[in-house]
This record gives sequence, structure tokens and C-alpha cells, in this order.
Amino acid sequence: MAEIVEVLAPLEARFTHSEGTQNLRYRTTFFPSAIRKAAATPVDSKSRSEVSGLEIHMAQTPVLSISGVVLGIPQGSNYVHVGALSRSDPSSRLDQSAAADGRFSFANLDPGSYRIYAMAYTGDERVCSSVQEIVLTDANVDGVGLALGPGITVKGVIVAADRGKQPGYAVTLSGDDFHRTDADTDGKFEFRSVEPGQYHVNVVGLGDSYVQSIELNGLKNTGMLMFPAGRTARLRITISSNGGRLSGKVTHSLHEQASSWSGVWLVPDAQDRLPNDFRFSPLSDEETYTFQGLPPGTYWLGLGSSAQRFEDPDELDEFIHDPATVLVTINEREKLVRDLKMKKSK
Repeated sequence: MAEIVEVLAPLEARFTHSEGTQNLRYRTTFFPSAIRKAAATPVDSKSRSEVSGLEIHMAQTPVLSISGVVLGIPQGSNYVHVGALSRSDPSSRLDQSAAADGRFSFANLDPGSYRIYAMAYTGDERVCSSVQEIVLTDANVDGVGLALGPGITVKGVIVAADRGKQPGYAVTLSGDDFHRTDADTDGKFEFRSVEPGQYHVNVVGLGDSYVQSIELNGLKNTGMLMFPAGRTARLRITISSNGGRLSGKVTHSLHEQASSWSGVWLVPDAQDRLPNDFRFSPLSDEETYTFQGLPPGTYWLGLGSSAQRFEDPDELDEFIHDPATVLVTINEREKLVRDLKMKKSK
């Protein structure tokens, strides 16, 4: 059987050390010297046999920083927030308060792409900067300027494909920041002081309905929406009441062998999927799961825990190729029952 050999960097090895003029730290390493599991070389092992002579060269990575200054801070602002989002781990957000002169610095960063922004409050008014994309390779990035200005206004309406305007739903914007508001009795909603940047739009409380399309300033969009600075964004969200439903039961033997699995994940089989497209259903006391309001399409269905983060391509690849994960297709208004059973690895 081919196995992946992984060596975790001990806590004391994660502290920085210097080689020449550069600060470095060790990383969790897969045989023979890979940082990502997908790049590892499997090691053949047999039952009751010993594998020896493996040499694992611990991977190292530069320890870097991003620094700069927030510009245009309004008088009377007692708190200026600066945030950084890692492209490789969107769930990890770095936050700090800028100094009195607007200066900020994020230290101990790994190489990668980061989205940096700033905001400040004066009374009930909020000003914010555009989001800047900063790429770290092997050197620090200094002198980043984040200019504060009025946030943008996002106005929109929720309509049904067959019934006109739809009230009673909540709308969220998630991405470079998070915002939530409720639609009024005419299905209209509005966000104010939104930071310019990229967002995923979601409608909460759809039940068996699903979002059929989203238009931004008259143009249909299928991915993250970009809200530029200095203009009002207008959204039109069309929902369909013909969502599909998927339910099933996890067999007792499967649940028994997978005590760390607390539920079922449903992942679209598409290259342009977004984090909010991933759905999780916790297992009931009867070991059943349910998904409703599903757009027509093909999905990967499998066991997992609510703590999983599929932003990591290795974790997503592991889930898709797990023997217990299956591919299912959902049509409009379809009510599909699919039980999950353990399959032995070949």
C-alpha cells in the first residue's frame, strides 16, 4: 500500500532563524521535501514490514512582513482598523489597530498573496479604503498606502422568476468584509459604507428555493462580484422556487468507523465553485442528513466534519477521492434519496 509520509514541524522549530540576511522558519513537510500534500511522493509499505532509510529534508520558508500607512484619517476617529486576508487561507484574517500616525505592520507572514484594507469610524459614519492585493515572494513589502474615503452603496431587489418581487429574505455580502441586511416588503434592500472589493452575494432563508441569477449593474455574474470605489452598485437577484432536495441515511457501520465525521458535505462538481457553494448537513440522531433548495447540477456527496476547510486544495482533493464520496446529479424539483455506505479502498 502506498502511504504519504508527513513530518510536523515541532513548535520550537517554527520560530524564526536566520541564514545570511534572511529570516526563515521550518514548515510541515511531506516526503521527500514538499510543503503541499499533493506534491508528496508516496512510500510503498507492506503489512508487517519495515521501511527504512527515508530522508526527509525539512522545507523552509521566508518570514516576511507588509507595512505601510493609512491616509486620510478623519478628525475624531478613535480607532483605525487594518485587516489582511490570505488568499491561500481565506478563513484566516489578520486584524490590528493602526498607530496614531496611521502606520501599520503585519509581521511573521508566509509567502503568498494578501488582500489589505483599512477602515475608520467617526460617530456612525464609516470610511474605508479600496482593497490592495499584495504578493509576497522572498522580500518584505513596505510603503503600502491605504487611502480612506466614503464607502460605496449597494442597492438591490430580490425577484422570483415566476412571482415578482420577494420580501422577507436576508441578504449577505461576504468576502473582503461581511455585511447583512433584510429586504423590505417590496424585496428591496440596501447596504451602505461597503468597502470596495470582491464579494459573494448570498440570500438567507430560501428553503426549497435557490438563487437562479445575479445581475450587477445590468450584467449577469456567476462568481465573486467586484464593487469598485466611487460608484453605487445595483443588484438584481432572481430566485427560483424549483430547488431540488437531497436526503439520506448514513449506515451504522459507516458511522461507527468514522467517529470524527459529524455530518455530510455537498460540493459542486465545478471549477468555478465558491466557498459559499459548499454545504454541510450535520447528522441527526437517526444518522440522516438533508439538503434543500439545491440548484440543478452535479455534486460530490461525502462524509466530513464541520471544521473542514476546502479552501485547501489538498483537503478538497482528499474529500473527492475518498472511497465513501459519491457523485450525484440533482434536477429541478427533484427529491433524491441517497444513502452513504462505506467502500473499501482498493
